[in-house]
Amino acid sequence: SGKGSPTTVVHDHFQEVGTALTNDYYLGTYRGAVYGLGHTPQRFAEYALQPKPMKSLPNLYLTGQDVVTCGITGAMMGGYLTACQISKGVALTVGPLMV
Repeated sequence: SGKGSPTTVVHDHFQEVGTALTNDYYLGTYRGAVYGLGHTPQRFAEYALQPKPMKSLPNLYLTGQDVVTCGITGAMMGGYLTACQISKGVALTVGPLMV
């Protein structure tokens, strides 16, 4: 009868495709950038996004993916640069491990 037969195998296949224009339309991004802030030269030159202590709160540091670049690697490098700002010895300790 075909209903619930033990030998019946159902194959569902779904594939989603999008372009930078799709991201702009549905996510409201800038030129397809879906990770954090827009990836523009102005954003990377923004003084507020540099890994340094905040002037109003001396022991508070801005860090994460939007400090350096997008994604997991950007978050890692943002954390590394912030750690170097907090303790200059971190660069000497961790630096050789990154080669």
